[in-house]
Amino acid sequence: MKSDFNKGGVLVWPSEWPERDRLVDIIAFTLKDNHYHFVLQEIKEGGITKFMHKFGTGMTNRFNTRHKETGRLFQGSYKARRVDSDNYLKYLNVYVHIKNIFELYPGGIERVLYEFEDAYQFAIHYPYTSLGIYINNNQKIKEIISSDILNDEFADEQEFKKFARACVEHIFFEESSCGFNFPVEV
Repeated sequence: MKSDFNKGGVLVWPSEWPERDRLVDIIAFTLKDNHYHFVLQEIKEGGITKFMHKFGTGMTNRFNTRHKETGRLFQGSYKARRVDSDNYLKYLNVYVHIKNIFELYPGGIERVLYEFEDAYQFAIHYPYTSLGIYINNNQKIKEIISSDILNDEFADEQEFKKFARACVEHIFFEESSCGFNFPVEV
């Protein structure tokens, strides 16, 4: 028997619950085994802080229940940076969706340079990122992902893929204040 939360593979907000009061728009995300990345747009003042608190509490409760543990899951508070330009948003999108997933690619990021097409497909099919939602127009969770901002940055998938490839070719990886060092123009 299917629950009211999952009808036909689509998440459904139960009618008896109060109307959602969104705090943020989720622009992009990647969840890895030991950390995560979000690109969020605040809707309400203090929304990002409240969202991150709820997310961290939920993750901790889920982990502790599943593994019969108690206590904190995360070492410290989350780290945040303000996106202050369209150019930074473009590179951040590649960092969240591409670089983080390519690190998981068999053979690592160095192999990606020689197998970009296979690595790109690997990234699209990685189940814990919003990249596949954009590329495949995945309706299952599209309601919770706000793609308008990124759709404004890239005309189509081919433009994004070309930009991502150029970034990967330029990375080899000097750390900067934003955690990655891309050229200003690619």
